[in-house]
Amino acid sequence: MPPPKNSPLISIEDRTLTTRLREGGDLLGIRLLDHLIFGDDRLYSFADQGWPL
Repeated sequence: MPPPKNSPLISIEDRTLTTRLREGGDLLGIRLLDHLIFGDDRLYSFADQGWPL
């Protein structure tokens, strides 16, 4: 079950998108530094959680 709308919790789709962004960037020689998900008053940073390094 996906997290509620406007929630900074990550879903499987968020992880998949981050992986695809990183792979696409790698093909173009662009390093993905972070993927941020904003909620109403919070945010989730993949980099802060060790992703996508």
